[in-house]
Amino acid sequence: MLTKELLMYWWHWYMDGWKPNHTLELRHKEDEQFEQIIDKYGENRVMEVAMVSCLVSDGSPRIFLAAIRANAVEELFDSLPNISNLPIVAIKKYRLLRNDFINELELKQKIDEQRK
Repeated sequence: MLTKELLMYWWHWYMDGWKPNHTLELRHKEDEQFEQIIDKYGENRVMEVAMVSCLVSDGSPRIFLAAIRANAVEELFDSLPNISNLPIVAIKKYRLLRNDFINELELKQKIDEQRK
């Protein structure tokens, strides 16, 4: 199930592995900004951007990081197509990919929790 906690896990999982070159203070600030993005736009809209990242990039939240740093989060969301306006076949494919992505994140999260 898509939750804010799962999206934060996705954010931290990639950001911890990527280790961009910046201070811990900046990292915490960007963590808070991503959490505020989820609060403002909702889990489903954030997942739409995550899906774009999966389709055109490496599936990481770097697209959000770039938007945060460029102060262009609203423009990022404005650039997304309206999923409901897509052809039925495309909507079905989107939903399948979305479910696979969520299932993969949930599995990674469970594995990480078991390692603790």
